[in-house]
Amino acid sequence: RDVERSRGLGDVYKRQEEEDEAEDKPSPFKSEHLTIEGYIQPQYSYRARRGARPRDQQEFGAQQTRAGLIFHGNVLPKWSYRAHIVVGSQITRVLTDVDSVDYEGDGSADNLVTRSSVVPGVELEQLWVNYRPVDVSSSKGMQIFELNLKLGQMRVPFSKQNKTQNNSLLFPRRNPAITSFLVSSDLGGLVEAAFADKRVSLSGGVFNGTGLAVNRDNRRGPLWSAQVEIAPLGALGGYESALELNKKPRFAVGTGMLYSPYQLFNTAGDDTLTRARDLLVSASAKFVMHGFYLQGEFIRRQVTDNLSSRPFLSTGAYGQLSYAIPAGKKLFIAPLGNFGWTASEQAVEPLNRYYTTDGLALYFPNERQPDAVRVSLLYEGEWRVDEGESAQGGTLQVQLKF
Repeated sequence: RDVERSRGLGDVYKRQEEEDEAEDKPSPFKSEHLTIEGYIQPQYSYRARRGARPRDQQEFGAQQTRAGLIFHGNVLPKWSYRAHIVVGSQITRVLTDVDSVDYEGDGSADNLVTRSSVVPGVELEQLWVNYRPVDVSSSKGMQIFELNLKLGQMRVPFSKQNKTQNNSLLFPRRNPAITSFLVSSDLGGLVEAAFADKRVSLSGGVFNGTGLAVNRDNRRGPLWSAQVEIAPLGALGGYESALELNKKPRFAVGTGMLYSPYQLFNTAGDDTLTRARDLLVSASAKFVMHGFYLQGEFIRRQVTDNLSSRPFLSTGAYGQLSYAIPAGKKLFIAPLGNFGWTASEQAVEPLNRYYTTDGLALYFPNERQPDAVRVSLLYEGEWRVDEGESAQGGTLQVQLKF
């Protein structure tokens, strides 16, 4: 069976090795200056909540459906760019016009008439320019040192999963243990350095802080980010997949930090004289070998201010794994599962929440990539043990890459 497995994975693995050497996967819409690629992710979910209000006890629909369009390329040998636009199925009603009405004709407004229209949700996941001033390689082709300077909208390098792009996740969405601390991407500048064929990578930058999973309306302050990752047996791809088909075991460990010192203002815009410090630290580990994939992360958050001696503490962690089983040349079947936990307000009254997602993923490869089409059928559970609520349901998602 091992011989058949190796033969079935051979061609796909050979293509994947070539793809791992480049940052971007090949596309039929490709030139030196512009490559166009993307994905479509139709998704239907059902969830039943025990203990919720009657209106919220059942949730169902395809609201999480989305699609992404990615443009990237090199305009000069050291200059590159990327634009990643995400279009969601969520419809937003926006105000487009406001007119005053004068019923009596006396020049005074008696009423206001508003006009609105519906628009699809559109989001900029990435919009950055990169300059690579240093790229040193040995005579044998090994990359000794690489330095990149990046400016624009990007995913904040703190959590390993937060850096992963939407179409490279193992599950349809990021684990709640991650999104409880950091959501979306952010505007800022980033310095990235890599050594020894990216076996060691360092990054650090400053951002606006709009990606934090908190209300930013009355906060003002920068968000500092730093991350280190070490992969001694060889660099791993920046995606989550059991289709890491190399027989050689590889692993990576890393740590990250976010620090946001900020001032707090009231709703009128006046200074409340509150000065706070928001610190997050993370640790991650990833292991892959011949179709087996395992990844986990731990996050700790502490918020302190000058008015209270009691810190705000939160903790989260998750683990996920998958194993790809070949079922012929045109199909891989991958059982997969994850488990997450978050605890907030730990210094006062802890609120513990547990999450799990388990099921099957079917991968259909083409000549360019082993996961050209992925069909995921998943069970999802959530337990808010200290609040007396729980939710269970399922999700069906189809992902097509082009």
